[in-house]
Amino acid sequence: MSAAHIGRREKSMAEVAIRHRDEAIAYLLPEISQKGSGNVKIEVILGSILLGVTSAWHDPSSLGLTHLNSGRTLFKRWIGDFHKTGNTTQHFVTDRNTSFLIGAMVYWEALMSFLTDGDLKSLEYLSPFCKQQTGSVIYPNPWTGASTSLFIYVAQAGALSRQNRLARNLSSYVSSSAVRDEIYSKQLTEAARIERNVLGCTFPDRSLVDDTGDERTSVDDLETLGRIYRFVVLLQLYITFPDLLRRSDTPSPDLPMSTSGLGPLPESGNNTVPRKATVGLAATILNLILSVPENSGIQVLLTLPLLVAGSALQEYAGNDDQGYNARSLSIIEQEMLSLHSSRRMITHWRSFVRQRLTALYKYVGLDPIMRAGHILELVWTKADLATSTVEGEANESSSKGSSSVVHWIDTMVEERLESIFG
Repeated sequence: MSAAHIGRREKSMAEVAIRHRDEAIAYLLPEISQKGSGNVKIEVILGSILLGVTSAWHDPSSLGLTHLNSGRTLFKRWIGDFHKTGNTTQHFVTDRNTSFLIGAMVYWEALMSFLTDGDLKSLEYLSPFCKQQTGSVIYPNPWTGASTSLFIYVAQAGALSRQNRLARNLSSYVSSSAVRDEIYSKQLTEAARIERNVLGCTFPDRSLVDDTGDERTSVDDLETLGRIYRFVVLLQLYITFPDLLRRSDTPSPDLPMSTSGLGPLPESGNNTVPRKATVGLAATILNLILSVPENSGIQVLLTLPLLVAGSALQEYAGNDDQGYNARSLSIIEQEMLSLHSSRRMITHWRSFVRQRLTALYKYVGLDPIMRAGHILELVWTKADLATSTVEGEANESSSKGSSSVVHWIDTMVEERLESIFG
């Protein structure tokens, strides 16, 4: 990893990095091939994780899927070995070494969920760790801060988003509308479940969070990281399933729009208010990122939030709020949402995202960050073009959540710009 990172500046180190990587793989292969025999070493699992996460350091298009499959297998065996010794799931999260490894695996799954097509069942092995800790010491994690359970929902939201985009692309081959409706209905139900779980997540009592051991990264930074990713999950769900917002009728104090209930789906309507809400939520995420010192250790974890939030910075044509219960918003709340989604503010926040991605690239020097920026530029160009062609007219959306919103996952797949954004 060190050689690969230095290789960004000194090309002669690239061959050294590849040699070290090959040696690491050669060492891990016998350990992986043991199948059920012997206890799995933490070092072997961590080695697989690091090989996978850093695959894009050598080649931005490499996703390290082989390492992911091996890592999952080893991790599941390790969990089984751990339970055989009489330990419970609580022991996993209260032990420094095991909580460190869990955070690494969860973070990897969160990143990969947006890049490959899979189902939620593949993530079920992480379900025992969804429950937030209460009353025990929480050890800060270099990948997930103090919010490891929240990152499991990040992974679920990513996997469900990929399922939705795949189903939409295949819908033209499905003649039965009843089949399409059933698929969407199941996905929407899963999205609502993830939404409820994320809304229930809170940052742990600070007195329980152990010192980070890093003078540049405070517990405050970890709390901000948790809040950022909490809003990122919600934003990703609302971009993909705007019906979650159109169905909502219960005020929520933490969001720019009510998001907690699932009322009846309106018979007709458009995405105007949901899109105002997604822009407002994106601005909230970017404001949180703005509050993070540029030398904080959590900066290296913000590529995905910048990508998701940046992708929501799209104008909309039309001013018809039908399809959403806007009466749940006060006049000032409606005005604030309109201001957030104005052309001037969208331009401002796009500029901020560009600046942060550029600064992050200069700091870590990894090509996946520039790929994220390229995806966003394509999304913004397509969105601006779509808006200009329907200026003065209301955007139309089907009852199944379609809209003229340009989805960043579609753009990433179409342009083959998948990379490990972390």
